[in-house]
Order: sequence, then structure tokens, then C-alpha cells
Amino acid sequence: MKISEIRKVIDSCNWIRNDLSSATSEEFRKMDVPARLNKHIEAVRALVIPARFVRDIEMQQLAIEYTLKVIARWESKQIGS
Repeated sequence: MKISEIRKVIDSCNWIRNDLSSATSEEFRKMDVPARLNKHIEAVRALVIPARFVRDIEMQQLAIEYTLKVIARWESKQIGS
């Protein structure tokens, strides 16, 4: 896989995660956030990035971390509702 393709996978994960921020609290609670995001997390986790692309490896880790936080936030809203 070319680095440009790797970056597209990471960018796609980040885009879908950021897109959820436009939802109201009510809309966010009603969405199946894990179903929307887990496939993107798995795609990003599956990436094999050559060691020389240090920044891309960091971006991969951050994309996973931030996306998991959105799922955790959604789960906490489910408990609180």
C-alpha cells in the first residue's frame, strides 16, 4: 500500500469522527456510533506503515485514540440517558 493510500485511510477515520461533532446531543445519543466507527478503527489498526514515516505512525495512533474516545463518550451518554 502506498503512503498516499495509508493517509487516505487515516483521513477517512478522522473525517467520519469529526463529522459526528456536528450532531446535537440528542442525535449523537441516538446514533450507533460504535457501528459507524469500529470499522474505521480496524482499518487504521490494520495499516502497516514503514518506520521511516514516523509522523504517519503517530497520526495512526492518534486517529485510533481519538476515535475510541468518541465511542467512550457515546457509551457514557447511553448510561446517562
